[in-house]
Amino acid sequence: MAIYEPESPPFEMVERSDWGAVAPDPHPPSSWMPVNGGVVIHCLGQDRVAPAAHSGCFTLVRGLQKADMSVAGVEKLPAEPDISHSYLVCVHGVVFEGRGVLVRPFANEPIPGGNMRYYAVCALIGVQDSPTDALIDAMNSLNTYLAGLEGHFAAGAELVPPGSASGSPGDGLRQAVESGSIVLPQRSGEEN
Repeated sequence: MAIYEPESPPFEMVERSDWGAVAPDPHPPSSWMPVNGGVVIHCLGQDRVAPAAHSGCFTLVRGLQKADMSVAGVEKLPAEPDISHSYLVCVHGVVFEGRGVLVRPFANEPIPGGNMRYYAVCALIGVQDSPTDALIDAMNSLNTYLAGLEGHFAAGAELVPPGSASGSPGDGLRQAVESGSIVLPQRSGEEN
């Protein structure tokens, strides 16, 4: 059986090796059907964290992976096998590969079935930061790319901003979704 290899994305993306990701603990992508879901937009739970310098985005992504994989609980088991998000998007308009296309995320738990049906896309901003035009453009390009993937890896035409205790996705991202600045993934043959 051939393994699906998605085409290179039509936007600037920093691959895992380029941002210094550590190797994930093995985890099979069980029950992974984003074609029946879509994209969940997240932000970081702090108030204001958007790095002014792009080098700070690399540091922030590495820190998120370390936090997600940190030892937690009495049994000393890893909290997550890797960074929780599928992709991360910075205020400079660059997409960072998190878990990527072929791996189920672990950031969508506030939504029933969220990790089985949705890509987890995190804007590298805090709940009180405003998304930049570059971030919104990159997020829209990413959503279009995810919708255009083959088979059950394609994102469904649903964009879900969760309302969690962390405040994610924050007022700025919520307004961008509600105003239509951040658009729904659009699969071939579907109308928005």
